[in-house]
Amino acid sequence: MGKKNSSLTRVKPLGDEIIAKHALLGTLLSLVNANDIGDFKNDNVFYKGKEGVGKEKSLPPSPDHLLAIIKKIDSDEEFRDYIKKRVKSYTKGKKTLEKRIALCEKHSEKHSETMEQAIADIENKIPQTKPWWCKFEGDSQPDLFIENDKYIVLVEGKRTERSLTDYTSYLEHRSQMVRHIENTLYYIEENYGKNAKRVIAFYIVEKGCGYEDNCEKAYLEKYLNNELDVHETINKDGIKQAILDSFYGCTTWEAVSGDLRISFPD
Repeated sequence: MGKKNSSLTRVKPLGDEIIAKHALLGTLLSLVNANDIGDFKNDNVFYKGKEGVGKEKSLPPSPDHLLAIIKKIDSDEEFRDYIKKRVKSYTKGKKTLEKRIALCEKHSEKHSETMEQAIADIENKIPQTKPWWCKFEGDSQPDLFIENDKYIVLVEGKRTERSLTDYTSYLEHRSQMVRHIENTLYYIEENYGKNAKRVIAFYIVEKGCGYEDNCEKAYLEKYLNNELDVHETINKDGIKQAILDSFYGCTTWEAVSGDLRISFPD
């Protein structure tokens, strides 16, 4: 996106100002009708270009989600054919490609053995520690991640994009915001215990972008239901409501600039 990259021209100035003036986070949260979370440490603020860090927080998908994709490959012929076509374009390394193709060819002598290995590797959380052959969804990286002892704030910023991101390399229906929230819920459970912290997630978009309505909770719920209907074996009944409860809609960069008194570059 070049000079108008939202991560550098919008999120970074916002993150820099919040680090310099912690009280601004409360003002930002008020724009989406969320309560102030209290204070936080600068080390627990992540965004691209942050001084001394320079990168976003990386949130791995849960083993349950990765396992559901593997099982869908095994049970759904249409999905299996779709994945097989995709792996040829997206897979690096001959051995990795061979294993992924074996997963997609039920008539192959290696199919059962490879499927068993994939399930075992995911259950042992091997894909969480390295890029792995059986990991069919990468980590999500929210533009701004702020954490304290009780809350995690997730912000996804958009500027020149024509629409929201609603797919991944291997899933045609997969909301970027759902991924951020779902992966954060898993992060919380793994590191602190289930429900140990609350998540506040929202978009910041340009006023008049044309898809503000798609940034509201009603649309996210509709899209999440559609995602689960299309991918029936990827069951999210246990966390669906938690995902929806964590989403606070959107605000605009214009509102952020005005209320937080931040001058963003063109």
